[in-house]
Amino acid sequence: MLIQLKKDFFLNADHIVSAEIIPLESNAFSVVIKSSSTNQGNKGTINIDFEDYDAARTLINKIKKALK
Repeated sequence: MLIQLKKDFFLNADHIVSAEIIPLESNAFSVVIKSSSTNQGNKGTINIDFEDYDAARTLINKIKKALK
């Protein structure tokens, strides 16, 4: 199952290892997604920055739902 992480950026849910929200110093938040090494083109860690916590939480919830 593909998850839309950003407007033109998708990731196969089968390759997601973990996802968490990290607060940044500038009152913004970063969603850190770790993917397996078998994922073509997106190996390792993906960081997506958000201006507010609710937007970051929405992405985390979407990822958790896809992983069930």
